[in-house]
Amino acid sequence: MNANRRILVIGSPGSGKSTFSRELSEIRCIPIYHLDKIFWKNGWNPIPEEEFKDKLIKILQTNEWIMDGNYSQNLAMRMKYAQIVIFLDIPWILCTLRVIKRNIHNRHNTRKDITEGCEEKFDHDFYELLKFIRHFPKTDRVKIIKLLEVNAYEKEIIIFSNSKSVKQYLQKIKNEEETSKIVKVA
Repeated sequence: MNANRRILVIGSPGSGKSTFSRELSEIRCIPIYHLDKIFWKNGWNPIPEEEFKDKLIKILQTNEWIMDGNYSQNLAMRMKYAQIVIFLDIPWILCTLRVIKRNIHNRHNTRKDITEGCEEKFDHDFYELLKFIRHFPKTDRVKIIKLLEVNAYEKEIIIFSNSKSVKQYLQKIKNEEETSKIVKVA
């Protein structure tokens, strides 16, 4: 099995998980799985929890994947299979601004990282999402940090706290990939 080919990307909504995962997938040529695309059916209808878990297990047992999403109810299971865990620990205010911008940009359209027919809207669910982001540092972030501490000796764990470090990391990975493709001919 190739080293470090099972990568879990987690963080608050709006932290840049899908964008980061897409870029990393392009650089490393690893298949990407957006949990939102797996969990939601057309019209923001969730699939049954058992079906979601079954789909996750099937993906997790493959040799390579990049998986992004929160879904704290199965985070420990996903971490168990991951070789690298990347936590985008971006400030909540920036995440909030990104989600608002994303919603305006994609209003009444479906994003690439979600199921067709799940349109962005300014509705009650959107405002609930903003509240979730606001409380993320005191709720889900705390749970994530505890899980990362438990897994710290078994996995490579990378935590980014700002967008600049995320961009620098992706550039570093891209440079490494390009360098590894250079063949010196005598």
